[in-house]
Amino acid sequence: EPAVPSPPEPRLHLTMLQAAPLVTSRGSDGAVHPLPQLNLLSEREKLSEMLSHASKALDIAFEIATTDNLRRVCTTGATVLHYSGHGEESYLSFEDGSGASHELTPQLLASTCAA
Repeated sequence: EPAVPSPPEPRLHLTMLQAAPLVTSRGSDGAVHPLPQLNLLSEREKLSEMLSHASKALDIAFEIATTDNLRRVCTTGATVLHYSGHGEESYLSFEDGSGASHELTPQLLASTCAA
């Protein structure tokens, strides 16, 4: 009796949200302060190269880390979500669309993903 082929494995969907805001207003003085620039292009290239050798079917999408993009990714269902950017224990620095940092607290992060 011929072997029944197994169904193909579902493709994994990795979305990488990258944030590189130029300035933040965090600080006791309320002034705008520059943020150190991250080498997100290098990280993107290294990750793409490494994952090109993966044994699983994988789709990779790179997006700017904004709350709108986070909400869309959570709604459409990425299998894996990776964040690259600045942050501290109390927040992650997303971009606000005009070059400034938009800090997402854990609560805001959770509510954005739940929406």
